[in-house]
Amino acid sequence: MWVLRRTRFVVERTDRISGRAWLFVTGILEGDPLHVGDELTGAVIRAIEFHSGSGAGKTTIAVDTAAAIHAGDVLTLN
Repeated sequence: MWVLRRTRFVVERTDRISGRAWLFVTGILEGDPLHVGDELTGAVIRAIEFHSGSGAGKTTIAVDTAAAIHAGDVLTLN
């Protein structure tokens, strides 16, 4: 049975690390959990990190994307 997943990722910041192909995107995840391999608005998730302590409630995802992603963007599952 196919289930519609309702997930939004509200971007708070992005970081690119020299020598790394992935873009690191930090924000607030709303809805169903994400999985490595999911595609959010044209960006394929390659890694996921959930924050605790002072960053509780935040999630950072590493994505493969050619698209520009900025603070304030809302990414949704494709």
